[in-house]
Amino acid sequence: MELFKFPQDLRTRYIPKDKSVQVPFEFYFKKLMLIEMEIIENILKDKILIFEFEKSDSAVHKLKEQTKNIPNLSGLYFVFCQEKLDEKFKHLEFNLVDLTHTLLYFGKAGGVTLKGNKLKQGLKGRLNNVISDSSRNLKDIKRAKYWEIIMDENNISILRIVCFLSDNPSQIEESIYNELDKSNKIYPFLNKKRGRNKKK
Repeated sequence: MELFKFPQDLRTRYIPKDKSVQVPFEFYFKKLMLIEMEIIENILKDKILIFEFEKSDSAVHKLKEQTKNIPNLSGLYFVFCQEKLDEKFKHLEFNLVDLTHTLLYFGKAGGVTLKGNKLKQGLKGRLNNVISDSSRNLKDIKRAKYWEIIMDENNISILRIVCFLSDNPSQIEESIYNELDKSNKIYPFLNKKRGRNKKK
């Protein structure tokens, strides 16, 4: 499945080997290999864009700043943490920036619906939009504020968000769900909108 290419100025910003070197806005590229999820592994072998999110007194503004270089185009994004979660999420552990992380959520932005209608909201818009969570009685809360709640609940210090571009993110997202279903593996704990079909 072919992905859009990032602009040249983004493609040349790689993670420095010297960890003391600061990358502006903490954006950098990294080839990512997931251990078990073949579809995601194949997608993320290309160059991807990553940024970090930490709790802040002005979290909404900070997220806008951190996503200023994220293209507002269709694609998918993954949310990860370095902290280890319950053992049942072990299949969602992978190596990112030379450290083990756990996948908390994957989602899409833009693209087309099953009926062929084009969705206007791209990655930048989606990341800075609102979210609702009925299990926490939250409605239309800014994503930055929502992430802070999740981080407090799970003692998470930093989130790392991986973005990449695709002209058909819905199809890719569906494929990821299908792969998890096929192997009967639990979803990332923030992916709760799709019910798994019951076996007859």
